[in-house]
Amino acid sequence: MNYQAFTNDSLTMMYQGVRGALAADDALSELGKECRFRVRETPEWKVHAADLEAEMRKRGMIFEVIDWTEVQPSLPFEDNGRSTQRCLVGAAGFEPTTCSTQNCRATRLRYTPIVWETTSIHA
Repeated sequence: MNYQAFTNDSLTMMYQGVRGALAADDALSELGKECRFRVRETPEWKVHAADLEAEMRKRGMIFEVIDWTEVQPSLPFEDNGRSTQRCLVGAAGFEPTTCSTQNCRATRLRYTPIVWETTSIHA
């Protein structure tokens, strides 16, 4: 998949989708039910997540890395009140964002030039 073609928001949404599918599978597994997405059993899920992580790191995005060794505490959109340790990658503001269109780039003069008043000897 060409991850470079996606926006930062799209990459985040796809990564949260992987995290959500993993958390759902873990929750079903704890209840003794069959996993819906089979994230831990399907190697392609890990490859997809690793490719997303690589692209997000390249862009300097901040995200919480998926820990594949532990059961996910909750779905990413749930707040169950538990404190979880976060491992963040990237630095916000390290690199400026990309303009979505050519029209959004600043090309006009952004200051008022100083005009020096001179006295002419010919006046």
